[in-house]
Amino acid sequence: MAGFEAAQATLEIFAQANLPAVLPVGFLIDWENAGTFREPNPPVLWGRWSIRELTTGQIDLVRTAWVETQGQVQFQIFAPKGSGTRAMRAVADDFAGVFDGQKIGNVQCRRASLSVQPDQPGGWLQGNVSLRFYFRVQAT
Repeated sequence: MAGFEAAQATLEIFAQANLPAVLPVGFLIDWENAGTFREPNPPVLWGRWSIRELTTGQIDLVRTAWVETQGQVQFQIFAPKGSGTRAMRAVADDFAGVFDGQKIGNVQCRRASLSVQPDQPGGWLQGNVSLRFYFRVQAT
């Protein structure tokens, strides 16, 4: 594996190894491309994980050409309507504590940020945690 797919795998393995220790017991995560997932019934706090490649471009660092790829982890947190945002914000803080500023293999994470979305259809309140990251490989 090379490039973005390798970074994606690195982040997912790190997340699966480290998030369960900080998230609430029984917290469900819908991992992108992991198969069928059903929203919990009765409604409880849960999350959805996805990773996107944003940009790729060549940069020069001290006379060496590198290709830098930037991406974003999107961790959506869903809470039942009427439950407030406290638990959702706590999960976002826990997520940020695992990733903020971490260098994982050759992937450098930046700071995570949370935005709370207006009420969503289906009885859910949604928060989006965005985590930008980048990695560099020497240009060939």
